[in-house]
Amino acid sequence: MQIHLWGQRNILGGGIHYSAFSDALRGVSGFGALVNEVDAYNPAGFTTNPTAKGDVNIFFVSPPEHVAVRGAIVKWGIFEADRLEEAYLEYLSDSNLVWVPSDWAKNVLLAHGLNSA
Repeated sequence: MQIHLWGQRNILGGGIHYSAFSDALRGVSGFGALVNEVDAYNPAGFTTNPTAKGDVNIFFVSPPEHVAVRGAIVKWGIFEADRLEEAYLEYLSDSNLVWVPSDWAKNVLLAHGLNSA
């Protein structure tokens, strides 16, 4: 099993969060060797990082449409509005799990019909 973190280390808010999460996960005993960072803004990263059925894929950004991954899909739901566009909801809907930073964000997704189960 591998844990693939799809994002990019950079100075923007999402990049800083991605970096801190990756560093923290690598610091957990037994997880460090399992973590694989995929630079989501480097097209080669999507073709050189094969995934397997037992893998966990955590997306900090939306992958290109041509990318197909195997294993569990976790997406960070990051937004600042209580009305979300249909395209964003569709992006989240194919996930096994959506992580959000607050109860408010969870309630926004539930109000838009995203399944909580």
